[in-house]
Amino acid sequence: MADYQPPYSITPAILNRVVEVGELLGHWSEQAGRSSPLLRRENRIRTIQASLAIEHNSLTTEQVTAIMDGKRVLAPVKDIQEVRNASWLMKNCLTGVAIKCQIYWPPTGC
Repeated sequence: MADYQPPYSITPAILNRVVEVGELLGHWSEQAGRSSPLLRRENRIRTIQASLAIEHNSLTTEQVTAIMDGKRVLAPVKDIQEVRNASWLMKNCLTGVAIKCQIYWPPTGC
Protein backbone atom coordinates (compact mmCIF):
# COMPACT_ATOMS: atom_id res chain seq x y z
CA MET A 1 0.00 0.00 0.00
CA ALA A 2 2.99 2.31 -0.35
CA ASP A 3 1.49 3.64 -3.60
CA TYR A 4 -1.63 5.00 -1.91
CA GLN A 5 -2.18 8.73 -2.39
CA PRO A 6 -4.84 10.39 -0.22
CA PRO A 7 -7.36 12.63 -2.03
CA TYR A 8 -5.76 15.69 -0.38
CA SER A 9 -2.31 17.02 0.24
CA ILE A 10 -0.97 17.92 3.65
CA THR A 11 0.05 21.55 3.58
CA PRO A 12 1.87 23.65 6.19
CA ALA A 13 -1.45 25.39 6.92
CA ILE A 14 -3.09 22.04 7.73
CA LEU A 15 -0.18 21.03 9.95
CA ASN A 16 -0.38 24.36 11.79
CA ARG A 17 -4.11 23.79 12.45
CA VAL A 18 -3.44 20.30 13.76
CA VAL A 19 -0.81 21.70 16.14
CA GLU A 20 -3.22 24.43 17.30
CA VAL A 21 -5.96 21.90 17.99
CA GLY A 22 -3.53 19.70 19.93
CA GLU A 23 -2.36 22.65 22.04
CA LEU A 24 -5.94 23.71 22.80
CA LEU A 25 -6.90 20.16 23.79
CA GLY A 26 -3.87 19.96 26.07
CA HIS A 27 -4.73 23.29 27.68
CA TRP A 28 -8.36 22.29 28.17
CA SER A 29 -7.36 18.93 29.66
CA GLU A 30 -4.98 20.62 32.10
CA GLN A 31 -7.64 23.12 33.21
CA ALA A 32 -10.24 20.39 33.69
CA GLY A 33 -8.04 18.76 36.35
CA ARG A 34 -7.75 22.00 38.31
CA SER A 35 -11.39 22.55 39.20
CA SER A 36 -11.96 23.91 42.66
CA PRO A 37 -12.56 21.37 45.45
CA LEU A 38 -15.23 23.71 46.83
CA LEU A 39 -16.99 23.80 43.46
CA ARG A 40 -16.84 20.00 43.19
CA ARG A 41 -18.34 19.68 46.69
CA GLU A 42 -21.16 22.13 45.91
CA ASN A 43 -21.94 20.30 42.69
CA ARG A 44 -21.94 16.94 44.50
CA ILE A 45 -24.39 18.30 47.12
CA ARG A 46 -26.71 19.73 44.47
CA THR A 47 -26.56 16.53 42.46
CA ILE A 48 -27.42 14.39 45.48
CA GLN A 49 -30.29 16.65 46.55
CA ALA A 50 -31.76 16.84 43.04
CA SER A 51 -31.42 13.10 42.41
CA LEU A 52 -33.06 12.21 45.69
CA ALA A 53 -35.82 14.80 45.22
CA ILE A 54 -36.87 12.88 42.11
CA GLU A 55 -37.42 9.90 44.41
CA HIS A 56 -39.55 12.04 46.79
CA ASN A 57 -36.80 12.76 49.34
CA SER A 58 -37.92 15.87 51.22
CA LEU A 59 -34.52 17.25 52.26
CA THR A 60 -33.29 20.65 51.13
CA THR A 61 -29.83 21.46 49.85
CA GLU A 62 -29.01 22.96 53.26
CA GLN A 63 -30.05 19.77 55.02
CA VAL A 64 -28.03 17.63 52.63
CA THR A 65 -25.02 19.87 53.29
CA ALA A 66 -25.49 19.49 57.05
CA ILE A 67 -25.70 15.70 56.80
CA MET A 68 -22.55 15.57 54.70
CA ASP A 69 -20.84 17.75 57.32
CA GLY A 70 -21.81 15.23 60.01
CA LYS A 71 -24.37 17.49 61.67
CA ARG A 72 -27.73 16.40 63.01
CA VAL A 73 -30.81 17.12 60.95
CA LEU A 74 -34.46 16.85 61.93
CA ALA A 75 -35.87 14.75 59.09
CA PRO A 76 -37.19 11.27 58.35
CA VAL A 77 -34.53 8.62 59.00
CA LYS A 78 -35.11 7.16 55.54
CA ASP A 79 -34.32 10.50 53.87
CA ILE A 80 -31.16 10.98 55.92
CA GLN A 81 -29.95 7.47 55.11
CA GLU A 82 -30.59 8.05 51.39
CA VAL A 83 -28.32 11.11 51.53
CA ARG A 84 -25.61 9.14 53.33
CA ASN A 85 -25.86 6.32 50.79
CA ALA A 86 -25.78 8.67 47.80
CA SER A 87 -22.84 10.58 49.26
CA TRP A 88 -20.92 7.35 49.85
CA LEU A 89 -21.63 6.14 46.32
CA MET A 90 -20.56 9.40 44.70
CA LYS A 91 -17.38 9.58 46.76
CA ASN A 92 -16.39 6.02 45.97
CA CYS A 93 -17.42 6.08 42.33
CA LEU A 94 -15.57 9.34 41.70
CA THR A 95 -12.40 7.97 43.27
CA GLY A 96 -12.55 4.89 41.09
CA VAL A 97 -13.40 2.34 43.78
CA ALA A 98 -15.15 -0.61 42.19
CA ILE A 99 -18.43 -1.45 43.87
CA LYS A 100 -19.46 -5.07 43.79
CA CYS A 101 -22.77 -6.02 45.32
CA GLN A 102 -25.69 -8.34 45.00
CA ILE A 103 -29.25 -7.19 45.43
CA TYR A 104 -31.73 -9.62 46.91
CA TRP A 105 -35.39 -8.99 46.31
CA PRO A 106 -37.56 -9.20 48.23
CA PRO A 107 -35.34 -8.28 51.18
CA THR A 108 -34.98 -10.99 53.79
CA GLY A 109 -34.90 -10.63 57.56
CA CYS A 110 -37.25 -7.67 57.73
